[in-house]
Amino acid sequence: MGSKSNWAVIGEIMRSLRSGAGMSLTDASQMMGVSKGHLSHVECGRDRPGVGLIERYEEMFSADGLLWSAYIAARTNRQALPQPAVDGRYPVPGDAVHFIRDVTVPDGTVLPPDFSFRKVWRVGNVGSVLWQGRWLARVGSPFGHGIPWSPSRVRIDDTSQGGVVDIEVPMRTQCMGGTAQVRWKIVDEEGWDFFPDPGRLGLLLTIIVDEDAPSPPWAGEQR
Repeated sequence: MGSKSNWAVIGEIMRSLRSGAGMSLTDASQMMGVSKGHLSHVECGRDRPGVGLIERYEEMFSADGLLWSAYIAARTNRQALPQPAVDGRYPVPGDAVHFIRDVTVPDGTVLPPDFSFRKVWRVGNVGSVLWQGRWLARVGSPFGHGIPWSPSRVRIDDTSQGGVVDIEVPMRTQCMGGTAQVRWKIVDEEGWDFFPDPGRLGLLLTIIVDEDAPSPPWAGEQR
């Protein structure tokens, strides 16, 4: 079996946002101005949401660009979203990862618009499996409305058991002010998620873009 379609993933995100806010499908359909049946089909991946519905979900449930990112990826079909494996290949027995720290740009950093920087996470291979042929893949589009730019994926250096690796991603802030969050997953060459636990968010970056923000003091060090 293959991975879920991008539209099914978008539906899951929408359902998660709504349920996380404690709103029923009936109440949401009334507030969105659509039928309950249509909204149910959208959240199940059977119907495709329109731009207006995506925008209302973003605003009502404070999705911080996550839904826009996934929507743009689905419309452009530029990059398949990293998905949990459904054929049993992952997780590999004994495979484990541990987040150590943000080396650069901690969550909540305020940056100016259209500003280039490098995000670095430090993670540890705390399992019994050698990491080879792994990538850090962005969940959703690598660019779009109100979200920072980045490559769709970057290579992770091979890492032995017990080893530590820094994962670096070149990025550029969006031109629009506001908060943006980007999520990443560790995948193989084909895009299969090595850690498919639905409760595992992966690596996150949350930044605040302010047109009045000065360049940070470390800007020259990253050039």
